[in-house]
Amino acid sequence: MLRLLQTTTGERPRRTRGGATAPPPRYRARRPARGRTRVPPTGPRRWRRARDAGRPDRRQGPADPRTGTPDRRTGPIDRRTGPIDRRARGLIRRARELARRFRDPLIGLALAGAAAPLARAGKRSPGLAPAVEGELEQEARSAALGAHIATTPAAERRTAEERERADTVRTAVRRYGIDRRLAEDIYDIATEEGIDPALAFGLVKVESDFRHRAISPVGARGLTQLMPRTARWLLPGITNEDLFNRHINLRLGFRYLRQLIEDFGDLRLALLAYNRGPGIVERILREGGDPDNGYADRVLAARVA
Repeated sequence: MLRLLQTTTGERPRRTRGGATAPPPRYRARRPARGRTRVPPTGPRRWRRARDAGRPDRRQGPADPRTGTPDRRTGPIDRRTGPIDRRARGLIRRARELARRFRDPLIGLALAGAAAPLARAGKRSPGLAPAVEGELEQEARSAALGAHIATTPAAERRTAEERERADTVRTAVRRYGIDRRLAEDIYDIATEEGIDPALAFGLVKVESDFRHRAISPVGARGLTQLMPRTARWLLPGITNEDLFNRHINLRLGFRYLRQLIEDFGDLRLALLAYNRGPGIVERILREGGDPDNGYADRVLAARVA
């Protein structure tokens, strides 16, 4: 009987205390969770081994035909030419950086000879794809063109002007203790109106001490202390309140000084006419006198060194 039970069920029967044998228990299969359909695995279960290849990485190179694992030495893949190595990526990055810098001629001439070694490095690097070599050559040509533009006389002149502007503005801010934006406005407007920026700083220093709402006892207003009548002669329709706008005041004041320099042909006489009035200076000169009252010396001494 024991053998019969063992052969039919495949399990060994249990013995009770009285010595009788009992049939093996029947196990019920567990119900799958609702909404799920349990699919029994087909075939033996395979455990992951340490030497099995992991999930392929798109950033890695193609699989090695000998081992079947991705090649981690090559890096990203160019769809047209295949894998790009680290050396080629570094050369491309350097070429792009040089081309970007050379597009601005104010960087200087120190990088002018950097394009040639880069081009030679790209040509003699072995194992580079044709598209990579073409991209390197294009970036090198762009850098060389930027170097040529940076060495032209116009670019050199612009570089010198920008350097002079920065030095003058920095000196004015440090000497007079004024806002940098005000110093930049004085420099830029004076240059546009044909006045020496150093002289413009001295004029504004003596006239208003850089106070844009300054009013003199005789009614002159603003940074350059323009009389409302003179301002309306220069710009019809302007109001007294407009003279407190520093851009309008600086432009009209420098324009008036330039006209006086053209009329008198002498800087000192033009400054005296700016202070005392052109009619008074002309009358004193006609009478054979000297109109100097020390104003021109004060302005010239207050210039930016």
